[in-house]
Amino acid sequence: MADMIEILKSPENLRNICISLSASLCLYAIIIHFSKGRISRIEFWKLKAVQFASLAVAFLTTVLFMTKKLPLVLLFSVPIMLFFAIKSLQASVRRLHDLGFSGWFLLLDFVPIANLVFMLWRVFGNSSSEGLNEYDVPIKYNSFIKWNSLYPRINCLELNETGFKVNGIEFEWKKNKGQELCECSILYLEQDKVVQRFCDDCLQRTENTPSYAEKYRVSYKREGDVIGSIISKLNAFVVRNGSLLLDGKEIFVRSDGFSYRLVYDRNAHVPGLEIQERDCLAREYYNIPVSRSQLKKLLETSAGRPLVISPAR
Repeated sequence: MADMIEILKSPENLRNICISLSASLCLYAIIIHFSKGRISRIEFWKLKAVQFASLAVAFLTTVLFMTKKLPLVLLFSVPIMLFFAIKSLQASVRRLHDLGFSGWFLLLDFVPIANLVFMLWRVFGNSSSEGLNEYDVPIKYNSFIKWNSLYPRINCLELNETGFKVNGIEFEWKKNKGQELCECSILYLEQDKVVQRFCDDCLQRTENTPSYAEKYRVSYKREGDVIGSIISKLNAFVVRNGSLLLDGKEIFVRSDGFSYRLVYDRNAHVPGLEIQERDCLAREYYNIPVSRSQLKKLLETSAGRPLVISPAR
């Protein structure tokens, strides 16, 4: 304690401590703000184990080679350590979301004694909800199908209140001179040749809306079942409010560390998934982990199926 007081008496040391604390708080605030979603306790442990092993390798590499090639070693190890430190904070924020608390509670790490209790709670605490909570964020379906080489074999159709999106390209329903139209940005449309080819072949183009860049919009007549045509001709799976629609049932898909989670009503039946009794973790919902390959199979199964909207319960 006496040594600590002596250190704080030095203006230079006090200034350095304030700068370090401010930098840490800023880093925490940025990570908390941009970290979305939640992660289960088991996946949190897995991530921590991988992060610890990676940091241990980087540290040993630094120790072994620092006497010979220090600049090169630091160039290798420092970015790795910083990367995993940020990932560790992101995992902690998502773990808090799983417990039902805001990520800003992570600032308790700066409070002595409370930070130890808080760390144990993050590691061993139970999820606040095995169904959905306010911090749930669906996966990015468009990125998933492209990263997993499913595009252009299957495509993503997202329904919303004002229109729909195909592979992230937004179409809006409009009315003009008694005609019903769907409009989209021609700039974005030209970036996806599959969707552009579908529009050219299957939709009747009308007069463009004059403007520039992404605001230069192209209009198509709303004739027949546009949504059904997209589903069948583009072999698309349907997403509404972040949930995958399959036979009229909503299946919420979220990322969970090294795997994915499907959350849906117990009354629903998902083709290709065998439900074990241990997977039923709540009264009203199934909350089951699936691998990347299982999720790919589910998306392929749902793609191209006729759209069925079940009535609200």
